[in-house]
Amino acid sequence: DQDRLDEAQAAARTAIELDPSDADPYSALGLAHLLRNETDEALEILNQAYEMDPTHWKSMYNAAIAHRVRFEDDEAIALLLRVVELAPSHFEAAGRLGRIYVRTGDVDSAEYWLNNTLEYAPESVMAWTEFATLDLVTRNPGKAIESCGRVLDKLPSHQRETVETKTGFDQGERARWREISHKLHVPTHADGVISQ
Repeated sequence: DQDRLDEAQAAARTAIELDPSDADPYSALGLAHLLRNETDEALEILNQAYEMDPTHWKSMYNAAIAHRVRFEDDEAIALLLRVVELAPSHFEAAGRLGRIYVRTGDVDSAEYWLNNTLEYAPESVMAWTEFATLDLVTRNPGKAIESCGRVLDKLPSHQRETVETKTGFDQGERARWREISHKLHVPTHADGVISQ
């Protein structure tokens, strides 16, 4: 809520006054601006943080989110790549890279980063959701059904039941779509030539 953001910003400003060379309070202040949808202010402060400390991956990650909010994918990608270089197990950064690459149609990069996410967070609903989207984009409905099923299976039972009830996409419907997908599958070789 706004009161907590006000408190966080005040605490960060006080910490900056006490030690202007510490990147952490700049990062916290930038995040508070980001949470208020003040992306210009957030980026200005977050840029200060990682210019002050070129290894401060938290500020880079938050700056990448701000760039993504502004649809500045190239800037977001560059920062997220730096984050995973500095913090290889940062599965949220890898997942965001995968999500951006799904949206831009770079299938190979999307698969790489989504798999990276699942290596560190095998239960990541976001990664499985993006895989389902990727499977639909690449026109592989069978894999999309499986990916959607995995997303549902990862949800707590009460949420899964709600989604299944609202969408009608329960176990029986999944089986039906797998069967339809299998019947529609046209096998091809790697070069795209239809198999005999």
